[in-house]
Amino acid sequence: MADFHARQASKEEKRSWKAEFTVDEWNRIPLLKVCACFAQDLGALERFGMRPYHGVLLSGPPSVGKTHILKLLRLFRNEWGRDRSFGLKSAQSIMHDFETEGPASIQRTAKTMYNGRFMEFAFDDILSERRGRYYGGQEVDTTAELVNIRAELFDSHSLLTHFTTNYRRDRLEQEYGKRTTERILGMCDPVVFPAESTCHRY
Repeated sequence: MADFHARQASKEEKRSWKAEFTVDEWNRIPLLKVCACFAQDLGALERFGMRPYHGVLLSGPPSVGKTHILKLLRLFRNEWGRDRSFGLKSAQSIMHDFETEGPASIQRTAKTMYNGRFMEFAFDDILSERRGRYYGGQEVDTTAELVNIRAELFDSHSLLTHFTTNYRRDRLEQEYGKRTTERILGMCDPVVFPAESTCHRY
């Protein structure tokens, strides 16, 4: 992953990236877990106590590289596998889309298709968003609505969904409720960066 990051960082359009991606004692295991999930390496998943054909809930302190890791894996798929069926969108963007376009925007994002198939998707920085309101209507928890749709697609199509957040399960339950949190954890295995993790803002 560090070598792939370095190749990407050398490109003109990625000139804002740091030149090196640092793997250290704090992020090594979380990185291996995420890579095992994306590669569906059954042996590695078993060693880490993770379930095959499930996504990841990537949590940890701000600026440890959670979003950047998903961006790298998305680029890797696009460049080496010619696979553009992986989407990445922030929870705040989903909420803003709802406020300008209404409920159809949540359906459209949750059910985005590529080459006739529903897309695997990562939803970034959940719990950074507020509840959305469409033209004076009731407030809507856009992430909870999105999770419900993706959970149905997980059950019917084994469709993978991933999330990043700066918070732990208790805060997710406090904000989204037990049902939504259980649906997230039903689709995803938790991958946690420890509190001591180094700040890596790429």
